[in-house]
Amino acid sequence: MKNNKKDPFNGVNPLTSPLFENKMITEFKDGKPVPSIIIRRRNLDELFEKEKNNPVQEKATFTDGILKFKNKEINFTNKQNQKDLLNTLFKNPKKNYSYDELQEDWDETGIDEAKYPNDYWRKFYSAGDDIDKAVAIKTQIEDFITKNTKEIRINPKYI
Repeated sequence: MKNNKKDPFNGVNPLTSPLFENKMITEFKDGKPVPSIIIRRRNLDELFEKEKNNPVQEKATFTDGILKFKNKEINFTNKQNQKDLLNTLFKNPKKNYSYDELQEDWDETGIDEAKYPNDYWRKFYSAGDDIDKAVAIKTQIEDFITKNTKEIRINPKYI
């Protein structure tokens, strides 16, 4: 086999070829594979079969403080601001919510909008950041919530 820096396997698929079965491969240095994981064809076939039979849940759902997304459950029951924000956002998941609307939804005292502190929106913005971090840890999706200083929403790709 001739070493080719662009294709270190010289056109051979290491996941399906018996040449690489039970070999360890992770990364490449100077165009050559450097050992790290063992590729066992039988295990890969089982994994691929499992993935076919258990499709990934692409759309997010939220009930009782649990966000279900990408076949993962993310628990927000002990994180009150994040839980409240998700409760509100999932009332109408496709809607852009202004921070004024969120404040009205959360504020049961009926305080006049003119009396809100100038930076009241930060609690919603921060809760959105915390939700994004929790989702990213479990699913590697870093843009679950889209937001700016005026409004916030669930990214339409995930609803």
